[in-house]
Amino acid sequence: MPTVSVLLTVASEGPELDAEERDEHAAELGRALRELPDTAIGVPDGGPAPEGSKGVSGLLGVLSVTVAVSRKALGAVVEVVRRWVALEASRKVVFEVDGDKLEISGATSDQIDRLVAVIVDRHGRPKP
Repeated sequence: MPTVSVLLTVASEGPELDAEERDEHAAELGRALRELPDTAIGVPDGGPAPEGSKGVSGLLGVLSVTVAVSRKALGAVVEVVRRWVALEASRKVVFEVDGDKLEISGATSDQIDRLVAVIVDRHGRPKP
């Protein structure tokens, strides 16, 4: 079955998170996403590590999620993200697939539902 990769970037509505906090939040979200069936979670390669760093080349606070191209699979990922964001008012996640971005933060459930429907309709079917 074809798959699609989704980038999830963890941020904050309030004070900016430092790199360690962003990474901790991303790890927490990753643990929640790992409970979904047939979902691969990873950290996208950020290219070469900056000079003087400890050699970490992944992007901090960013997860790569690979799921089957289906409305059900994409919808499940968005639902986990939505529940995770709802736990704390300052949480924000940018959901990106094939250049389309959806910011999940303080929006109402109805607003998020409409945006999710657009993303899932656009990317929840195999491309011809």
